[in-house]
Amino acid sequence: MLSGASAQMRKNQRLMVGVSVLPLSLLLSSCLGSSYRFVDHVTTAGESTFFKIPSSWSLFHDREIIQDELSTATPQSISQIESTNWANIFMGEPNAKLTKALGFESSVVVGLVRAEALSASARDTFSLASLRTLVLQVDPLTGTPPAGLSYKVLSYNEFVRPGGFRGSQLAVDIQIGKTKSSFIQDAVVDAQTNWVYVIAMGCSVSCFKSNQTQIQSVINSWNVKVVK
Repeated sequence: MLSGASAQMRKNQRLMVGVSVLPLSLLLSSCLGSSYRFVDHVTTAGESTFFKIPSSWSLFHDREIIQDELSTATPQSISQIESTNWANIFMGEPNAKLTKALGFESSVVVGLVRAEALSASARDTFSLASLRTLVLQVDPLTGTPPAGLSYKVLSYNEFVRPGGFRGSQLAVDIQIGKTKSSFIQDAVVDAQTNWVYVIAMGCSVSCFKSNQTQIQSVINSWNVKVVK
């Protein structure tokens, strides 16, 4: 679907999440605390994606992620990537370290928030079904997952939000060998089908159940709006 810098970022996220996902990946804990920090980013399309996380969580900005994955990245190349492909990783552990070893099978919650400009060719074929493949890559409703992997869709809802954003919320149990994890994502495409936005979180089933309230709070806080 994507090329160039975006293709590199797709490779980066596959390395990090370990569930065959696209560009970039992430964590969280059961201790929320009472204070939150708000995170937002305005794309070159003039659309703001924002959410809140507990102030105790670790947060990694896109520049840190790019530099961790691309040791040869220059300020110019980073700015070029950021103009069309932005992402944050957040972790529920205080003072957590960015690591490629984390995945949705983790014993702690892993999350990603991302905004990406669609290419001209991607816009021609992009649909609500495409949103379901942004992180999992294979559509869990209709596709066949890679060998050793299986999906059980727990819920799926489509919606239209103010500003013409069309999207869906998807919750899935993922079986990887003997390990079962739970995953949830909200994703939207803008009215012009120029940009896609996604927030995704997951961890082992037991972790997900014990952190259900916190996970839903973060998911519910995420939104995208036109600001200019």
